[in-house]
Amino acid sequence: MENHEKFNKDINKELKNFKTKDERIAEYFENPDSFDWNQGKCIGEDEE
Repeated sequence: MENHEKFNKDINKELKNFKTKDERIAEYFENPDSFDWNQGKCIGEDEE
């Protein structure tokens, strides 16, 4: 059961990091030169 709970926590953490298309578009307009469409976030942005 512990593995199942850990899996759920990991999935929830990943879902919080997931960005919607609108959020990605907003980031692009904030900083179009450094936006990486493959990553869905700005280049140089730190991983948590």
